[in-house]
Amino acid sequence: ILPKDMASEIGGITGGSGNSSDLVKYVTFMSEDGTTELFKMPVLSGDNCKEPISHGDITTPTKESTNTTNYAHNGWALASGGSADSSALKNVTEDRIVYASFAESVRYYTVNFYTEVGALYETVQVTYGGTATPSKNPEKSGYIFDSWSPSNKNITTNTDCYAVWMEGLDFATSPWADIARVCEAGEASKYFKVGDVREVTWTNKSGVIITTQFQIVGIDHDNLADGSGKAGLSIMSVPLIDTENYVKTANPALPGRVVGSSAGIHNAWSTCDARTVIANDFYPLLPSDLTSHIKEVTKISTKDTGNIVAHTYVSDESTDKVWIPSITEMTGSNCEYAKIPQGIKYPIFVDNAARIKYEQGTDGAVGATAQEYGTRSLSGYAAGMIYSIKNTGGSNNQGSQTIYKFPIGFCI
Repeated sequence: ILPKDMASEIGGITGGSGNSSDLVKYVTFMSEDGTTELFKMPVLSGDNCKEPISHGDITTPTKESTNTTNYAHNGWALASGGSADSSALKNVTEDRIVYASFAESVRYYTVNFYTEVGALYETVQVTYGGTATPSKNPEKSGYIFDSWSPSNKNITTNTDCYAVWMEGLDFATSPWADIARVCEAGEASKYFKVGDVREVTWTNKSGVIITTQFQIVGIDHDNLADGSGKAGLSIMSVPLIDTENYVKTANPALPGRVVGSSAGIHNAWSTCDARTVIANDFYPLLPSDLTSHIKEVTKISTKDTGNIVAHTYVSDESTDKVWIPSITEMTGSNCEYAKIPQGIKYPIFVDNAARIKYEQGTDGAVGATAQEYGTRSLSGYAAGMIYSIKNTGGSNNQGSQTIYKFPIGFCI
């Protein structure tokens, strides 16, 4: 069948046989692989062949997309599987076969994110098997965003994802049991942030009810003593807690050589008075709904096994439910004498100002004057010395029996 406008020109010459002559040549249009004839068009020898698609003789050839690639017809090639050739339909002087040609492009899948049914949040394009990620996670008053359902990972088709919301938790007010549940699930960072503060009400040794502020100093930071992973929250008192609130006997000594002892006797965090009294005297005063969720963690300190002339520092490991921070955890620097890392700096202590603390007395009042306080780290500066934090936030060396006010920490 000839195009109508060509029939009047060459109808009598070809005789309808479909064979070429000196005056008429044929262009045969084939599928890309050459297995299917799409159309055969007569052309006056030397003329350009008309495009059969725009001429209405055939529909646009198609090629099925793969998971990763789209195909679009972009012309005709002179060889099966070849690239489109702009001369394929020009100056036809002999019978000619041309093949459908296709341009490749990356195939993208559309992922629509909804905060709830009918509430479109954002649309993202992603390649096969990729992860679709909105510009930022959505927010909803009273809730915390958890995830997308179905998953926004390994996308293999156009997908509608819906936000999964968790009822919000507040470090300041939520029950400790709920906070512990989130920590044990490894999701503390979804609900809480470093710097969050909570008040804990407890009764000191004299029966006075006081309230102490505690602050999140690290998330997924301390190693659980049972080796099962990280404690969700590391929490430390904002003020220094005066030992008069909980010590039943004499004020305790921090690590260091025991005053009055021979030069060869040393004291480390694992064996010092301070560790014993906060475990035996302070810990039981905390409310039971808190202590039932406190986790035992591993703490690294130093021990000096030398003598007053020659120091020999070794790493000293303990497991604690309540603890005093090390110099490394406070400043990020190790003991200049021991050179032994004693944990990792808590993220809350970004500078000297963040380390400044004030004393909380037996009446619960927090003083207005910054105080120097001790860490659990030995100092080789002199006998009986520990590292301390000055009232300006910098580090110092101080006698282990001269400081009786400590920041006390625990983990959930």
